[in-house]
Amino acid sequence: MIGCDYPEGEQYAARALELDPNADLSIAAAVALQMLKRGDARAARELTSEYMASSPRKDPALELTYMLASAMLGEKDEARRIWKTMATGYGLTENSSPREVLDQWIDNPTLVTEILTVFDRSGIFKK
Repeated sequence: MIGCDYPEGEQYAARALELDPNADLSIAAAVALQMLKRGDARAARELTSEYMASSPRKDPALELTYMLASAMLGEKDEARRIWKTMATGYGLTENSSPREVLDQWIDNPTLVTEILTVFDRSGIFKK
């Protein structure tokens, strides 16, 4: 619903997370991305931290939203550390472009464009 710009999509996804703490990590990442798009980096960071700590597996979308939230909160070193881990996990370098890394697992060009907009606002690569 979020991907189709359904107005209440975020509310439904957040409610799904409340009802099922074992919900797919991509749902948490989608909600966190919506928070970032609104500029609420602190809430996005809290949500992603909670799910990353409780998950036995890594999820690239959750790591991405955590990284973007960290950058938006001024924690550039932490954001760059996560970025390096993500990029090298796909056989790329930390100097790879965001699009190059995102294209490794996201097929939806609209979603990539939305994430790149948040990426630009995060200022992760600015000193």
